[in-house]
Amino acid sequence: MSRRHAFFTIALVAVVTCESVRAQDAVNSGLKAQARRFVEQLEAGEYDQAVKGFDATMSGAMPADKLRDAWQSLPPKVGALKEIVGVRLEKGGKYDIALVTCQFEKAQLDVKLVYDTQRQVSGLWFTPTPPPESPPPPYADPRSFTEEEVTVGSGWWALPGTLTLPVGKGPFPGVVLVH
Repeated sequence: MSRRHAFFTIALVAVVTCESVRAQDAVNSGLKAQARRFVEQLEAGEYDQAVKGFDATMSGAMPADKLRDAWQSLPPKVGALKEIVGVRLEKGGKYDIALVTCQFEKAQLDVKLVYDTQRQVSGLWFTPTPPPESPPPPYADPRSFTEEEVTVGSGWWALPGTLTLPVGKGPFPGVVLVH
């Protein structure tokens, strides 16, 4: 392969990759806007509009009146919605998950919307927003230990965990924390 051919091949791959990233960013922006709009519809009392985005299973399980009841059950517990703080996306197998973080008067909740491949809502939950991860303390040196995700047991009794081991020659004392 000549240098010129190699250069053009690399340039083409870079352009295709950039276009792919732009396309994915556009899809993500659209999904974030769709999720935000869903919460805005709930707040505006537009339950009939909100359920139009449900798949068949969700439509049967949560018609507009049940969606209204679910949304209206929140203010007595967490106060009125003050603002939509933001939207973040996750992937769950073939599903896209949008978490719309909402600041209420007394608490912060995520409206968790699970979207199928046709961008229809196939799951809906109101969950507490997890606290932000705190940075490690200044005395923790990440080079002095390794971490590895592990599973103890199997099937129904499988317990996920993190194995943290010091770097260097042991023996070292051990601690098991179960929560």
